[in-house]
Amino acid sequence: MHPTGIAPRSQSANDQERQRRQADDQIAAEEDRAEPAGQWEVHGQVAREGGWAWGSHHDVRNGHGRAEVSACSELGPHGVQAYCQVMTTSTLPGEPVDVGTDIVTAFQRLLERLRAEVEGLDQELLAWRPAADTTPISNLVLHVIGAVRVHFSVLAGSPRERDREAEFQAAALSASELVERLDALERELEQYRQMLSEADLLAWRERPARGLTASGLAVLLMAYGHVTEHLAQVSLTRQIHDSSRGRG
Repeated sequence: MHPTGIAPRSQSANDQERQRRQADDQIAAEEDRAEPAGQWEVHGQVAREGGWAWGSHHDVRNGHGRAEVSACSELGPHGVQAYCQVMTTSTLPGEPVDVGTDIVTAFQRLLERLRAEVEGLDQELLAWRPAADTTPISNLVLHVIGAVRVHFSVLAGSPRERDREAEFQAAALSASELVERLDALERELEQYRQMLSEADLLAWRERPARGLTASGLAVLLMAYGHVTEHLAQVSLTRQIHDSSRGRG
């Protein structure tokens, strides 16, 4: 057993992942389209909250199945350009859809982007607030980590809650501590590769603490949009901080 308690992926699984990423790149290059915020074509389900919209889309091109979950800010914060993020998964011709792997890989890529935002930041910036009622980067990262855990547990049909307020009240952690926690979450998500299936997306899911009843797909859309929203917030906080110190 691996020290993390999660068995390492086989060579075959790694080969399939490389092929899947190559398919993603190929299809993205073929489409190469820019979609204005809030105006992409949506099939399936849509969720909207706080100026953000999440939608699911599926099509087939050149024998490849392609699924997208789009998250876009309909109004750019503080007048900056609207922020969009697309979760894309692809299947190779004749390959069965591996829903769990696609979902986990997409979230791990988001977490890698969040890690890149916080790596090497000093304590002052991680604890800095752009305004009195805003949240420091360190607390935003802790909030994302807690929320991802909850959303995945809800999607899997076994909702587990956490102390949400503690995420916002905690003292700022160092960049290395935040990176360690993000890495730990990435490893933790591995268990869902084999656990999640298409049935979870079509099933009704409940989150009693919030009085929520929604399809698994709606939960997935909200979860992905939530991480994307705070990733953009972390990036914007860095930009405002640098601008306020004449670094922009």
